[in-house]
Amino acid sequence: MSSSEFQISHEGVLIRYRLTVGRSARGVVSLKIRPDGLVLASVPPRVHASAVHRLVREKAGWIAGHLGKLAERPAAGAVHPALRYEDGEQHLFLGQTYPLRVLPHDKVRDKLQMADGELRFFSSQPDAAKTPQVLYRWYARELEALITREIEALAAGMPWVTEMPTFRLKLVRSRWGSCSGRGNLNFNLHLAKASPEAIRYVVLHELCHLAEMNHSERFWRLVEERMPDWKRHRAYFKAHGALLMQA
Repeated sequence: MSSSEFQISHEGVLIRYRLTVGRSARGVVSLKIRPDGLVLASVPPRVHASAVHRLVREKAGWIAGHLGKLAERPAAGAVHPALRYEDGEQHLFLGQTYPLRVLPHDKVRDKLQMADGELRFFSSQPDAAKTPQVLYRWYARELEALITREIEALAAGMPWVTEMPTFRLKLVRSRWGSCSGRGNLNFNLHLAKASPEAIRYVVLHELCHLAEMNHSERFWRLVEERMPDWKRHRAYFKAHGALLMQA
């Protein structure tokens, strides 16, 4: 570690920060968190380093919260080509790949179903533009049923969950899940492509936020007590996030 780089621990969360020389004439220290988790503290001239260390300690809770959010975000990873939704193309569902079969039928309403290891899209007028709409509606139905079962099973061992929480599915490219201050849960629709074990981790993670609305040591203890290998599942999203987000 260089002479201008430091670290502290806040409730079990390691905070790394680096002092950089800023140009603010007002003598204001600014904090910025890089995507890799390093905190940059811009120090104006004539401001003693001790003031910066004190500020970082005072803002440690805020910094730790943002570091937790960074850890939940999908990693950028490799760039994958856009899907074309053509017959024979491979698509993910619950951690496995299946060929998409585009099949004609004489019904007005399009439908998609899983059969014989294939994702079968039936349409009287096949159109690559509407295929993803039908596919993601099917993803939503399947994922909603799976998450409902996971919440029921996991909440049984959580004394702080006194009533079954409701949730919404959102097609986003940021977090895999979130929990609002009012206890509203949201899950990323792209989760339908992840493995069932990884989905269970995300559901567990958000249910634990109903007890601890932060990423404190106590929060991670609640997670680890119920899923000792949670780090493996978080690493899964870091490694495969870009592929799961492919659309």
